[in-house]
Amino acid sequence: MYGIARTDSWRKDRSQLTVSVQDRKMLWGRSASLCAICRCQLIRDSEFGRSTIIGEEAHIVAREPEGPRGESPLTTAQRDSYSNLLLLCPTDHTVIDALPTGPLEFPVEHLLRIKRDHEQWVLKNNKIDQSRQRNEEKWAQIVDQFSEKMQWDTWGNDIGYILAPGLGPCLTHEVHARLGSVTKWIYSRIWPPGHQRLRALIEHCAIVINDLLLLFDQDCEECPYRKHTLSLRKRHKKYEGEEPRYSALLADYLYRRDLMYDLVLEATRYSNAICDEIRQEIDPGWRFEEGAVTICNGPTMNMTYETLRPGFRSADFDKHPQPYVSLDAFKTDRFSRDIFLSDRTGQDYLKPEL
Repeated sequence: MYGIARTDSWRKDRSQLTVSVQDRKMLWGRSASLCAICRCQLIRDSEFGRSTIIGEEAHIVAREPEGPRGESPLTTAQRDSYSNLLLLCPTDHTVIDALPTGPLEFPVEHLLRIKRDHEQWVLKNNKIDQSRQRNEEKWAQIVDQFSEKMQWDTWGNDIGYILAPGLGPCLTHEVHARLGSVTKWIYSRIWPPGHQRLRALIEHCAIVINDLLLLFDQDCEECPYRKHTLSLRKRHKKYEGEEPRYSALLADYLYRRDLMYDLVLEATRYSNAICDEIRQEIDPGWRFEEGAVTICNGPTMNMTYETLRPGFRSADFDKHPQPYVSLDAFKTDRFSRDIFLSDRTGQDYLKPEL
């Protein structure tokens, strides 16, 4: 458990804070959740049985050039990294940053020494379980890497093209390649101990994405309407007026399209379940400002657009440890989810003769 750095006067927007999960886990864990100066406890139990977090992630070199000790060749990313962060109580954070005395009494070299000495004291006095801390840092690294590959901030736009009614299911070359790399990356992971539920959610998310891409790749082509984009092939267009072949191909296309729609929703459900688990077990502030992962659907039959927030319900875990078992099972399971976009009357692939 750990906290989020405060918003200082020179930091205009808290969303600018880009400390990674791994850097935050290293900072709080290696400091034993104690202030590096006064060593007071930064996570305190309240009378209501909940923990109150008072710790603040102080920048040694300020994130902004005009901040305390801000004149430095460090890049923005380096300023937000573990090596430039110091865990402090609110009082000591105010003292080291107070202008003009703070930077004079607490220059960069002095703060780096305070951080080093405090972490050595934590180890010497066995304030943390070093093995557990290493595993937690590895898990935090996995979270950062997985998030970078999924790119949930642009998820609605990236994978939302699958739901584009005019173009039909389509994916840009970049998104197609990135999603393909997600599954390969997950399958090759060496998982640290612990967080078995999070691991299962990530692995099954990969299965959903893999099945989505396999279904798409079975019959896709270069999109005739957009550059650098693949789209689901509309074979029925070539046989308009030629029955029954046209109807069979159209039915096959619509079934594939609708199944892909629901696979997108399932991948989004898993994304939200993963983010919930990360907040519960690894980083309480994870994507708190960004909010849930959503997808845009439309225009609908009413010519409107709707934002969908798919999520699992407890009943989705009743039959199996994970809701998504296989593509075949999902063809019927999808109709029991909170949201589905398929037509219940759709038939399975007709596999018409071409």
